[in-house]
Amino acid sequence: MQRMSSFNPYIFKAFYDWLIDNEITPHLLVNAEVKGVQVPQSYVRNGKIVLSISARAVRNFSIDQKNISFYARFSGQDEFIVIPYNAMMDLIAVENEIRYPLEMWLTPDPEDEDGEKEESDDNVVGFSAVDDSNADSEEQKDENENKDSGPSFTILKDD
Repeated sequence: MQRMSSFNPYIFKAFYDWLIDNEITPHLLVNAEVKGVQVPQSYVRNGKIVLSISARAVRNFSIDQKNISFYARFSGQDEFIVIPYNAMMDLIAVENEIRYPLEMWLTPDPEDEDGEKEESDDNVVGFSAVDDSNADSEEQKDENENKDSGPSFTILKDD
């Protein structure tokens, strides 16, 4: 099976762009203890840091397959920031104080930092068509005819 690229950058960018399009100032809650996080440690509290990621607050903002990165100023000093997707907890809309939980949308990277595949493929999801044509009873057939006739699928884990 062909290996597909991670959808993490697409999910992150969709949330980020949506907040920007709605004139919301996005902030990112980050677990600063995750491997690969690069932030000024003096601003980390209880293992977490909140970063403004609005266009006015960052420079050279980049979204790639493994993380986001940018330059930001802390106490007048430029700092290079790197946030892997698995360290992202919430996108926060400052103006209305709503938190959008990125943790539930982003998936762990199936490769470690050295590029070696992890032993477990627990995060691999497959799709299979559902055949509803063999209903068990006439009652179920009538019920199925009244349902939405759009495409359906089920999520299967690869073993």
